[in-house]
Amino acid sequence: MRPDMDAIRARCDAATPGPWKPESEQGHGRGVRAIASVAWCPVACVVGTESQSIGQRDASRNARFIAHARADVPALLAYIDELKARITTLEATR
Repeated sequence: MRPDMDAIRARCDAATPGPWKPESEQGHGRGVRAIASVAWCPVACVVGTESQSIGQRDASRNARFIAHARADVPALLAYIDELKARITTLEATR
């Protein structure tokens, strides 16, 4: 199934501007990570499991993934656009 690139681009454009970064917080014996923009505008909060060590590790990994998605998704969209342009050029030279 082909992803809906227009919908992905629209969600990306509507999101809080980046870059985003994970910020540590402690909460109720669980790993809690806030994801914030560079202006420390809260974007999301990730909570780990009840086990503190596992929860902190899970929350930290998930927070990094979410925070990096703000830069990764636009980069991937730009790369897809670049590849599409290359394909168009190659097809035109056939």
